[in-house]
Amino acid sequence: MRWWWSMVLSVVVVVAVQGTVLQCGRQCTCKDEKQSYKHEFTVDCDASTLVEATMTEELLDVSRDLTKIASPQALVSVKGGVSLNLNITLAFLQRWREFSMSHLDVNGASRVVFPHSVPTLKQKKSDHHFVGMKLTGVSVSEVPAGVFSGKLAAGLSLHNTSVGLLPAGLFRGVPSLYNLHILNSTVGMIEGPLSDAVLDTKVWRKVEEPVKVANSTVGLLSGGALHFKMEAYQRITLQEVSLGRVDSGAVQVEGGEVLVEQCVAARVEADAMLLGEKTRFQVKNNWFALQPHALTQLSCEQEGHRMYDNHFSVPHNNTVIPVSLTINQTAAPAGAEIEKELAERERLIAILSTVIHPTCIFYNLAPLPTPAPLLTSIFLTPAKIVQFVLIGLVVGLLIGCLIFLCYKCLSRRRRRRRQARCDQPLGQQPIVMTQITPEPIYEECLSPPPLPAFPCREECSTLRADNGIRKKTVENEYMIMDRS
Repeated sequence: MRWWWSMVLSVVVVVAVQGTVLQCGRQCTCKDEKQSYKHEFTVDCDASTLVEATMTEELLDVSRDLTKIASPQALVSVKGGVSLNLNITLAFLQRWREFSMSHLDVNGASRVVFPHSVPTLKQKKSDHHFVGMKLTGVSVSEVPAGVFSGKLAAGLSLHNTSVGLLPAGLFRGVPSLYNLHILNSTVGMIEGPLSDAVLDTKVWRKVEEPVKVANSTVGLLSGGALHFKMEAYQRITLQEVSLGRVDSGAVQVEGGEVLVEQCVAARVEADAMLLGEKTRFQVKNNWFALQPHALTQLSCEQEGHRMYDNHFSVPHNNTVIPVSLTINQTAAPAGAEIEKELAERERLIAILSTVIHPTCIFYNLAPLPTPAPLLTSIFLTPAKIVQFVLIGLVVGLLIGCLIFLCYKCLSRRRRRRRQARCDQPLGQQPIVMTQITPEPIYEECLSPPPLPAFPCREECSTLRADNGIRKKTVENEYMIMDRS
């Protein structure tokens, strides 16, 4: 009897640990869609009402051989609840990575448990090009190293997620990084290096911001945690991030741009940021506790290299001195002498030169103060300032009245001249058009004057015949016409 009860208890314990196994047709909807250029396997699971669930390789149980399918893709998504404990088995991950492109999306879970270790796969042929994972609203103790191996590119996105460790070798066996986004999340430690070599962010698709950490908390950013090679148009963003400690060489970037904005770091070690010559950077409005030589490698001489509006805590003589690269940092207290203000400026420059590059100090500090005239402090009392203001008002009113009177006088003189000019008689009265005598454009035709006597009328041979007899002619006032 005792033996039987022990068997029952052992079975109950196994079931409690494993929970409900997610299966197609029950908690999951599985589709197999063949398209012109790819074969897509889609698995959508709803585990929002479950407390314990397990993902096994049965979710991706494809009867055909994947090697004989053109570009097989596996898209798996699990929707859980606030009380769900989701266990992901090693067999599922191994089957999941066999597809040409695979993606896992877990949205909502009290806890997600991965295998402690995942064997690293060698890089396969070129058709195995991407593997990605997105965790939203979950808690994970550790994402296993090598889970993305065997593909040409990989991506990891954390949204509202708590992760204890992103271990070294997380992207082992992956030559390129598609994206690493940590948004509104908490990561205990990002351990470097994340890959065997420098992760190249150049992939088949143009990604302008492959690495972004925003509104998140990272306890430790170890050496080589963010070591990337980027294109000129790409950017790494650290925005509103709370960092516990940043080790030496934690951020190493070649090419592209690095933006660090509104971040807080409790301790930044020496040479924490190592950037290439062609890497642009903006470090602005941050609160950093810097150790000696923390940012001395970042020179602000070149275009696109900027560091401004930061607040630094610098160790000096066994004490921590707060220093801010703001306009008001070098302003002396009210009533202080200009010599003291200059001395304070020199002291701050000496302190900052131990943690940042000298070119960044002069680029960010306020301009040198200009000494005010001594007469200002002696004669310009508040009472005299009021007197000067009143005198200025009176003088201004007098000048305004004089200008107004001059204007009135000039207007009156102009009016008089105009009136006198109109009253003078004109030398010649104007002629009205109706009084002009109409003259004809032309006159009546007259009879033409008589022609003078023809001098040879009687003698010309043309008027007589051969026999000397005059031809029959008719005389008129103009010509002689021959009727013969």
